[in-house]
Amino acid sequence: MRLAALAPLLLSPTASADSETASAARLAVEKASAALGTSCATPSADALRTSVALSAAGELVECRACLLRRLAASSRADAAAWGLAAAHFPQHAELAAHARALLRGKACTASPAAWDVLGPLPVGKNEVDADPLAALPEGGAFAHWLAHHNASRGGEARVASELVSGGMVEWKRERPQPDGSLSLAWPEVQWAQLVQSLSQRAVLEVQAWAMGPLVVHTGGPFLLDCRGAHRATLYDALHPTSPPRTLNAHIYASPHHGRGFSVRLAAGVYILAVRVRTVMRAQLHCSLAAAREEWQVLPPAALPDAAVGGGGAPRLCGGWVGLPVRSSGGRWLQQLQVEAKGEAAVEMVGESSIDWQIAPGQSRLLPLRLSLAARLPPSPRCPLLLRLTLTARAVDASTNESTDLSHEVSLPIQCRAPHQSVVCTFVDVDGAITPAAVLAPPREGRACDGSFGCPVLLTLHGTSITPRDSADAYKRKPRASDDEYTFGVEGYWLVAPSRHGAHNWEQIGRLSATRAVDALAALPLESLPLPVRMDAQRVVFSGHSMGGHGAWAAAVQLAHRALGVASVSGWLRKETYGDSNFLFEQSVSDLSASHVEPALKAVLEAAIGENALELHMGNVAGVPHLARVGADDQTVHPFWARRAMRLLQALGGGAAKLTELAGKQHWWWDTARPNDGGALNDGEMRQFFAAARGARKGEGGARGRAVLPGLPPSFTLRAFNPASFEGRGGWRLLQPHRAGCMLELKLVSADSSLRVSTRNVRRFIAPAQALLAPQVLLDEAPLPPPIQAAAARANQSGAGLELCSLSALRQWRVCAEEDWAAAERGPSTLGPVRQALHSRFLLVAGDEEEQDAEQPCAATLLQLAVYLSNLFFLTSDASPPVSTARQLLGESDPWTAASVDGVPPNHVLVGGPRVNRVTAKLAEYWRQVGHAASWSADLRTLYIGDCEYSGAGVGAVILGPTPNGRLAVVLHGDRAGLHDAVVLGDPTIPPMARMPFTNTIPDYVVTGPRFAAEGYGGVLAAGFLDHAWRATSASLSFSTRC
Repeated sequence: MRLAALAPLLLSPTASADSETASAARLAVEKASAALGTSCATPSADALRTSVALSAAGELVECRACLLRRLAASSRADAAAWGLAAAHFPQHAELAAHARALLRGKACTASPAAWDVLGPLPVGKNEVDADPLAALPEGGAFAHWLAHHNASRGGEARVASELVSGGMVEWKRERPQPDGSLSLAWPEVQWAQLVQSLSQRAVLEVQAWAMGPLVVHTGGPFLLDCRGAHRATLYDALHPTSPPRTLNAHIYASPHHGRGFSVRLAAGVYILAVRVRTVMRAQLHCSLAAAREEWQVLPPAALPDAAVGGGGAPRLCGGWVGLPVRSSGGRWLQQLQVEAKGEAAVEMVGESSIDWQIAPGQSRLLPLRLSLAARLPPSPRCPLLLRLTLTARAVDASTNESTDLSHEVSLPIQCRAPHQSVVCTFVDVDGAITPAAVLAPPREGRACDGSFGCPVLLTLHGTSITPRDSADAYKRKPRASDDEYTFGVEGYWLVAPSRHGAHNWEQIGRLSATRAVDALAALPLESLPLPVRMDAQRVVFSGHSMGGHGAWAAAVQLAHRALGVASVSGWLRKETYGDSNFLFEQSVSDLSASHVEPALKAVLEAAIGENALELHMGNVAGVPHLARVGADDQTVHPFWARRAMRLLQALGGGAAKLTELAGKQHWWWDTARPNDGGALNDGEMRQFFAAARGARKGEGGARGRAVLPGLPPSFTLRAFNPASFEGRGGWRLLQPHRAGCMLELKLVSADSSLRVSTRNVRRFIAPAQALLAPQVLLDEAPLPPPIQAAAARANQSGAGLELCSLSALRQWRVCAEEDWAAAERGPSTLGPVRQALHSRFLLVAGDEEEQDAEQPCAATLLQLAVYLSNLFFLTSDASPPVSTARQLLGESDPWTAASVDGVPPNHVLVGGPRVNRVTAKLAEYWRQVGHAASWSADLRTLYIGDCEYSGAGVGAVILGPTPNGRLAVVLHGDRAGLHDAVVLGDPTIPPMARMPFTNTIPDYVVTGPRFAAEGYGGVLAAGFLDHAWRATSASLSFSTRC
């Protein structure tokens, strides 16, 4: 069927064409046609699409003539066409009146009544991959859709796709279901044959484009709720070449989605463009509604429990709450305040007004700390209902007009006894409010050391498991006939953290798990379910499935705390386990793999080198290991546990054991008998835990503090990124000579000698006592006397000794704080880009208005900052404040504004120095300290070292220091380039929708005009900067420009 023969109308009529407004509207069409004085030379059945295409081509008169011709000739009640005519001819009020009648007085259409869809097209698994429509001469999906508005099916309107028979796809009109949802499926594709022939399921991952119109009659704030996609783009049909609006959509398993994201729209017609990434099929549901409220306050996803019993007053464990608040009325929410009523007290967090504001369209989790009133009885009526009043002022930035707001919130708090799992909440490394369940040591902690308390059993859960369920998996009935379960593990505090998002307990997941242990150990004893100390420096790492992988990942990075590792049904590397994390040519559908050079691929993969668990397994050599797996496990095959055992066996020490349980699958509750503890807490697991803390057989507990395993006689410490590895036995790697490459410290001890060999190490810390051995060789040279003397002094205080070799000659000496140059990179600033996002950070939108139409305007910069903030909110529960440059520069010190407890945030600066004055201020500092990134005098051209990046469509993401020792990420580019820089942060689809900018992004990435068309193949440069933030040949990098 020809495109022209398809139903021409994108919206179903909601009022008949012969309504009371129709006659007046038709007379207005006749008057407008006569005044225009020309006829349409581009006939088309699709009035809306043709008119928008002609307008985009600069043929405004022809656009209007064809629109009027179609309205005069058609008897259909096309709300979109009438709405667009009203926008083109505002002097004819009858047109707007008829469009309003067709909408039955509503402010807008709820959703497109028809879509144009093009697909399926292949796509890879990574965050970034190519868009085939961007590679065509038209230059993108919207332009392609417009260019072929009146084309016959076939010919240039078709797009090549290797997924379909004949190899071509084209735009097709699709009707949604009655509820407005659009089913995307391609049953004609021989999916099973593709999987079988190509020997992988990754071929099932596809992308498609959908275009549908939305009509707005009455301008104002709206909520766009688009589910089933990452991002929604709105093009103004009246001004189709103007920058589109980029809005958050929802494909993530976030509990905070609410009713959509805010956008302020004028009356008119908008084309909603959605790029869908999915596996074989998808449900896309987009709805638009007028915002009835200035804000939405949603229920928190996690609340702390109240620990009751034990003779004391009820107390909240941690007490932190992340209250989801969304600005839905299109205005700034400022001066937020929270007051508690009745049984609660509340403390707000933040030292700046920026901490307590929400930008238009932004969603935030406001951090609050609650406590219970002292007058509560020891055994109160539960659940407790805590009541809060939230107030704010909604401020219009253009007029300063404001409205006071108020909202009541009720929080139900569960009560838990000391022997039960208790959910605690804490402030995570990036400021997110995160839950962790704890189980107190059984028998009132009698097996704990009197001074240090009990060690920690850190248990990491598998996919979709809650913290309480994770903790409660450690239950059993000592006798099968027992009525009640016994919870917990003898001699341990059990900590079961959880962090929203697809992290596999790597990166932010590992940091969050570590923070859970440290934060809970720092709580006052009266806040814990049992007043017994938690020894955060003695940890057994355990977990199931994804958590089994996490146990290994956490152990190699926190080896200095490891008493033991128990991995149940775990796997080793996400890129080879399953197909959710394939990189480049691992997936036959990855389009960028056709364009990415090996050198660039090496740089991008090096950005996640710290996740290479097998490379770092030597860090836990000699640490007791128990790997368990069901022999019939079809989810995580025993292959992975066997591989881990082979690696551990090669390290020596005899401390590893593999158990394959016959008849067991991925999870089991009962091992040898009913309720014996099952996968995580049966006899074998309990015996392992007891041995790891040093309990003697038959004893109820250990004597004294648990002893960490010693280093084997031959031991190799590795760290691909010293920022993520805390060392072992007092040894820690601090800084590389060559960024983006592995650091290695090899120790060989025999009798009274110690041989230390280094590879790619510029700085490291050594235990002073080890350096006092009678014979020490450091890189085959005797230890210099100054180092020996410094070691003797340091040993008296038990401190470590920092050694450095600041040249390639490997001449070692003692280094102190004064030896570090200004802005020199250490573990807290070593990068890559994600390191800036793994602490509290602030998004700063530029607000300089540019005369150059190719530069992003202030409104676009704020929209992109809000878009990024919402991405963090949806994917990971991170909740950065958003500020404009003007707001931040109004503070006494822009780098310390929005500090918490005296700690300044990191910064993400949206817009280069030409449009963002904070970026310009940072660029001056970077010049002073010799940072590789600089800009030309007119601030248009970017330089990385000696390489120049200029011209249209260039964007960049660059990491660097701030004057107060924190980190900043600059998002630079013209209008198209900045969009590409932001797209680098777009997550991939579930189950691996990670936090933005945290996968395969090194210290800097420069994108070019082919980025959308070729994905990572369109990257002009990427790499790591050295210890002084310079781009040198010694650091891993790639560039096409020099």
